[in-house]
Amino acid sequence: MKFVIGRVKKPVKCQSTVFLIIFLILFFQTSLNFTFSQEKEAKKNNEDKKITSLKKSLLFPGWGQLAEKRYFEGIIFATSELFCLYQIYSFNRKANYYYKKYKIATNVQDVLLYRERTEKYDKLRNKYILGAAGIWVLNLVDIYYIMKKRQKRFQKKRNIKLNIFFNNGEKKIIFNINFNF
Repeated sequence: MKFVIGRVKKPVKCQSTVFLIIFLILFFQTSLNFTFSQEKEAKKNNEDKKITSLKKSLLFPGWGQLAEKRYFEGIIFATSELFCLYQIYSFNRKANYYYKKYKIATNVQDVLLYRERTEKYDKLRNKYILGAAGIWVLNLVDIYYIMKKRQKRFQKKRNIKLNIFFNNGEKKIIFNINFNF
């Protein structure tokens, strides 16, 4: 019988994939719970929903769209942001791995090879950081226009006018009420 002293290394891809799946399940579960619970509140306070949808989109792309029942856009923004974040994490790990090898390399060819790979993965990581920032900005622009359209519809639906006319010559008071829905 052999006993192994120390840590048993598990594959990194398996751990990160499991972590990503758990994160996605928890994110969408809480997102849908918030969405369904806010449907009732949204009917009562439409103004509060506008603020919370914007805040949700500020926190994570796609969350505000999901709260506004724009499921396709919300899923696209959320999955693309998660993809970029995963790639950032992955390329950062690879760059750090080759940087550690670069620091301990003794051969000139190895030093050049590891330095080149470190720079390659750093550049890829930076491109995905830029992509994630771009997705976040597009998400904010999208939720801004959603809120703007909703505000226009809300104002048009709730337009009530009351006009009162008083005619001295005929001694009449005229009430005019206009409802626009």
